[in-house]
Amino acid sequence: MNVISLFGITFIVAFFVETLIEFIFGKLFDHIAFLTPHKWLQMYLAIAAAIGLAFFYRLDLLYFIGVYLEVDWQPFADVSIVGLIISGIAIGKGSNYLHDIIRFLIGLKHQLPKPEEPA
Repeated sequence: MNVISLFGITFIVAFFVETLIEFIFGKLFDHIAFLTPHKWLQMYLAIAAAIGLAFFYRLDLLYFIGVYLEVDWQPFADVSIVGLIISGIAIGKGSNYLHDIIRFLIGLKHQLPKPEEPA
């Protein structure tokens, strides 16, 4: 599977987390008076769910970015726990957040110098 497909799957997971947390918990926080002052917890529920899914599906955005940008550096050579946690937090922030990151990376990749071909 190529890295662009993995970014796409990550977007879908982010969308599901965002919409399902809102669907499941949003109404509870809105309609149960005891929970209403704690609506801010909803963001942390989304992040916790997203970190769990990042580990389950091994969605490491730092690794994907390293592959996409062709980074030849050992820390980006494989999926890492730190990358999974950071990815889970990013996924928990939502698909708009990830979209901004992807737009930045596409612009960055077009600015990188191309490696010269050996003669």
